[in-house]
Amino acid sequence: YVSWSHSFQPTVGTGFAGSAFKPTTGDQYEAGIKYQPAAGNGLVSVAPYQITQQNSLTIDPNHTLFQVQQGETRLRGLELEGRWNIGRNLSVYGDYPWSDSKVTRTNDLASLGKQIPLLPRQQAALGADYTIISGPLAGLGLGGGVRYVGDHYGDIYNQWKTPDYTLFDAAVHYNVGGWRLQLNASNLFDKNYVSVCNSAVWCYYGYSRTVTLSARYR
Repeated sequence: YVSWSHSFQPTVGTGFAGSAFKPTTGDQYEAGIKYQPAAGNGLVSVAPYQITQQNSLTIDPNHTLFQVQQGETRLRGLELEGRWNIGRNLSVYGDYPWSDSKVTRTNDLASLGKQIPLLPRQQAALGADYTIISGPLAGLGLGGGVRYVGDHYGDIYNQWKTPDYTLFDAAVHYNVGGWRLQLNASNLFDKNYVSVCNSAVWCYYGYSRTVTLSARYR
């Protein structure tokens, strides 16, 4: 498949001087291939893409609580994604996005050609889910996964880089009588990590362990 899209969106807010932001516009080009075996037990896709955006927002290097607009930014990337069902009760899935971003036009020449802030070059996810389909525990399932976020810059001049980190997630779910009860844990091992640094003194920790209980009825 191939696709093209053009976007236009008013940008809410003002800069440090109080002037309103200009609308953000963008163009996206994408092509991809999807493959599903005749047995229908899996799906693999690969998709290269390019996104060009005008007037995108980024952190103001002189006033870190405010934002400024870049002239134009470009993102080129490739995304690999796959899911495989093994039997009736086990599924394995994975995702790997790779991106190459660049500031292509700006009034601030010091940021020209720099990488877009807060956007890692590499990310990856791998997980599995197993559900019991017979016996007294039918409907009970367990899931787990690992997420990787590569290092990335936090400022428009690419001076402050946040190191990469890896997190683990887990889930327990139970289906009975139209109900689905599910318990999710993100950052299962409660890892302390820095999610972003946009200056020498402005760094932020990522979320600690988060547990969510949900109930759905269909």
